[in-house]
Amino acid sequence: MTIPIKRREPGLGEFEETDKIGFEHGGTNASSLLEAQDNLGISSKAEQSDFSSLLNDVVDLTEEVATKADAAAVNQALSLKADLVDGVIPAAQLPSFVDDVLNGTYIDDETFNDENDDPYTPEDGKIYVDTTTNKTYRWSGSIYVEIGGGGVALGETASTAYRGDRGKDAYDHSLSQGNPHNTTTSEITEGSKLFFTADRVRQTTLDGFSASTATSITAADNVLQALGKAQGQLNKAWAPTWVNADTIGTLFSAIDAHNLQVAKIDGMLFFRGWFRNSTTAIQTSNPILDITDSSYHVQHDNVDTFQAISSTLLYWGTTNGTIRLSVNNSTGVQQIATTSVLNATASHRKIGSGLWCAGMLKNP
Repeated sequence: MTIPIKRREPGLGEFEETDKIGFEHGGTNASSLLEAQDNLGISSKAEQSDFSSLLNDVVDLTEEVATKADAAAVNQALSLKADLVDGVIPAAQLPSFVDDVLNGTYIDDETFNDENDDPYTPEDGKIYVDTTTNKTYRWSGSIYVEIGGGGVALGETASTAYRGDRGKDAYDHSLSQGNPHNTTTSEITEGSKLFFTADRVRQTTLDGFSASTATSITAADNVLQALGKAQGQLNKAWAPTWVNADTIGTLFSAIDAHNLQVAKIDGMLFFRGWFRNSTTAIQTSNPILDITDSSYHVQHDNVDTFQAISSTLLYWGTTNGTIRLSVNNSTGVQQIATTSVLNATASHRKIGSGLWCAGMLKNP
């Protein structure tokens, strides 16, 4: 190794700038440090220190230079860099494959048509964009391979993702309340559930209607239940309750069998049925029935002490008798009695032609 001497050091004599001193182990072609000192003309410790410092500087400089990039290599690399034009790399400075984008339609693994529907000749380094699906492909050498392995493509088919802006609009619309479209029921197709109309309400049949319950209508009842209760109460009001005559008074002892009944109907007192006196005659002075329940008393005039209020025929085969309802104004007793003697007979004596209205009730 040799180091050019750029300046004269004290004690080294006169040197030219092109002179060089060879260094080997131990110093300047010397076999010992003392010989090297003599050869270099270094005799003092100060001169030795200066020389050591200079040598260290040379070594450090050599190592630093070794770490620097080669200027030629740097210049070559800089000559290949892309220069931005308005913040964009010009197409001319891009690798050829980057600018080679072909639009068309992917047909199958081996066919990709151009925009005129003619097949491209497959080329390596080209990018093929399917404009119908927004998917990209490259030619592998034998087939077209999708780039990105099935990346998301926008569209409105089963194999594409839907546009986010439209999806957001649809989502916002689904949260809207009320009737944003101002749709009327007449614009909606009916199914098994029909829309309400006044005409349909009037024509609705009362399926399941029952008038068997005659209790009071409550706020918890639906329309069908309320109508049923109302009809039940009407039926109950018009349907008379017939009771045996002996529950409202006393039958004459000669009557040994009977089916004599009485009912209050629309404020009137009605009798029906029959009686029999098979062993003992009934005289005109014998009451067939003393009416002791005053709620079954009928209205009458107070002109005479004894007043016949009404009468009806008796039948047992043919018309052969008459009975009447009378009142004793002095005692207030009302009774049914015969207008003529009813001799003993096994025949049933039927009142009227089936129903006898005896009069208007005092307390209906």
